[in-house]
Amino acid sequence: MKSLKLITALGLSIAIAWLYIDPKFDSAVATATALAALIALFVIPTKKKQSPNQSQPVTERSTGIQAGGDVNINKSKLPW
Repeated sequence: MKSLKLITALGLSIAIAWLYIDPKFDSAVATATALAALIALFVIPTKKKQSPNQSQPVTERSTGIQAGGDVNINKSKLPW
């Protein structure tokens, strides 16, 4: 995320220099767009990855099985 902010800040500085050298509509739009992108990077919060929590209530005679994916329980094969 830091590198994206740095690249956007660099783009904003280039757009400001372009606006200073050639003050026309294109350079103004580029400056406004780069500024909006930089503001959005600081305003929009980043989502942090949450560690997976697993909990399972079981009764006295039960067994709880927890896994990160599918669980297959093999039953004994019956003769028929």
